[in-house]
Amino acid sequence: MLPKSALFARAALRKRFNMWLACIFVIVGTVLPVAGHAQGNSPQVPQGGSNTFPSTGSQWSAGGALWDIVAPSGTVIANSFNPSSWGSSYAPSSGITVSAPLSATIGSGYLVRQTYYPEPQTTRFSANFSVVAQGMPSPPTGLMATANNSGQVQLQWTGPASASYTVLRGTQTGGPYPQTWQTSAPSYTDASVTAGSTYFYVVTITVNGLTSGYSNQATATLAPAAPVMTSAVPGATSITVNWPQDPGATAYYLYWTTIPSDPYMNLIQLPQGAVSYNHTGLTVGVQYYYCMSATNAGGTSGLSNTVSAIPGPPPAPTLWGTAGNASVTLYWTDPVPSSFTLYWGYVWNQLTNQIQLPAGTTTYPMTGLTNGVPYGFFITATDNGGTSPSSEVVWLTPSAGPPAPVITSAVPGNSSVTVNWTGSSGSTYTFYWSTSPTEPFSNSTQLAAGTTSYTQTGLTNGTQYYFYLTASNSTGTSAPSNEVSAIPGPPPAPVLSATAGNSSVALSWTESITSSYTIYWSTQPTGTFNQIQVSQQSQGGTYTQTGLTNGTTYYYYVTATDSGGTSAPSNEVSATPSATLPPAAPVIVSAVAGNTTVTLN
Repeated sequence: MLPKSALFARAALRKRFNMWLACIFVIVGTVLPVAGHAQGNSPQVPQGGSNTFPSTGSQWSAGGALWDIVAPSGTVIANSFNPSSWGSSYAPSSGITVSAPLSATIGSGYLVRQTYYPEPQTTRFSANFSVVAQGMPSPPTGLMATANNSGQVQLQWTGPASASYTVLRGTQTGGPYPQTWQTSAPSYTDASVTAGSTYFYVVTITVNGLTSGYSNQATATLAPAAPVMTSAVPGATSITVNWPQDPGATAYYLYWTTIPSDPYMNLIQLPQGAVSYNHTGLTVGVQYYYCMSATNAGGTSGLSNTVSAIPGPPPAPTLWGTAGNASVTLYWTDPVPSSFTLYWGYVWNQLTNQIQLPAGTTTYPMTGLTNGVPYGFFITATDNGGTSPSSEVVWLTPSAGPPAPVITSAVPGNSSVTVNWTGSSGSTYTFYWSTSPTEPFSNSTQLAAGTTSYTQTGLTNGTQYYFYLTASNSTGTSAPSNEVSAIPGPPPAPVLSATAGNSSVALSWTESITSSYTIYWSTQPTGTFNQIQVSQQSQGGTYTQTGLTNGTTYYYYVTATDSGGTSAPSNEVSATPSATLPPAAPVIVSAVAGNTTVTLN
């Protein structure tokens, strides 16, 4: 470091050098080349007043002057050596402050150029401004912009409690500021912002038709939105997690754990632009859980959704199947998105025939087999983590067998479903049921020959159940029947409509196949309703009530009842019988052609 005496000497030398340059090169009123005469939303400096605004350029003041003022014509009209009642200064915290004399010419396109001498280096700043009439209100001061946790920007500034303010917003420092809002208080909440974006604000005040220059500029950056994790793909000892890029994020925080109920204590920081991460060195067979957040200068987002995966090969599928005439049909579970290899043969230690099946496949019919010969099958699943262990071997013997039964109906009851079918004489049956149409039907009941109906009890009302059956005789077992489903419990509430007639009301409603109905009616919309019992077999989903009083409004609702119980009430409807209803539409019974004529009857 130089001694203090040397620093004073250097400063004095610089001052003398600058004065010498000014004497030789700077004459106020000289036209000099000037760059950057931008118009647009330039700050306003009132005659006889001053304003402070941010720098928007980096031009040197001419001839070693600390500052100069350039008129719209390009003429230097004042500088630090010959101020001519102008003034300029610079502060890093607020920007450039310009003061104009009362005699300054009103207009836009002025330029201030400011040289700043902080140690250890010299910097330069410049900005365009306008000169406005004396009496122009001073711009608001102390503008602050704060992004809150609700994804909004709150603005506050110093000014009268009630006035005409204009809030201006842009996406570049120094403007332009294309978005504007009017407010009467010295505060404003901007809710039209986007997560992850940076905004620049200024405020003006209007008094007696005159609008001030800009306030100081305030900046707010909003935290990014929570990322959306799209997948977690397992590998042999790794997992790759993926998400779409957020242009407003400057970094990501990836959290992981093996215990979903515990806090995500493991943290991986990822750079801007990252859209995936391959997490290596993991333990095969252990489930890993991931979530993440995005961050920028405005803060950190909330947590994303959670994804999980298990490194290593997928688990072994569960295989089952049914035999038919010279055929078998195989089914299996798909625990994770995998492709499959189906192995088969008819000798225990030679199940070497292979069939490759794509991801998403969960069934395979095989035909052209020999009746009476047992065939063995097993299956493996393959994904990025490798190939799963084999399923259990399933042995199936095709046979001509009886024809497959045909299920004709599945009738829900209270905690039960009755299944009806047609079958072949002399066959016994195996009845299968499940709560999933694709998982193994592990529940089964053996039924005697000649059975054509079976009621499965002990079911849960409101749960959908799936059913099929096979028939067996001395020649073998049939192919599976068609699959049906039903939901035990009461029938659904009917949907009711009403049409008024002359002293009558015609009702119609949606119909449950095995239900009887109770019609409730009254001349009041609330209170006690009269009842009419209607059987499904005799009336279907319609009923006409006669003998009513014209001009009186009647109110109706309906319930349905079957072996599962009584439904909730239908919607309530109303109708008013009347003797002055329009006549029924005529019915044309014939049209007889003549010579250039048609006779209608």
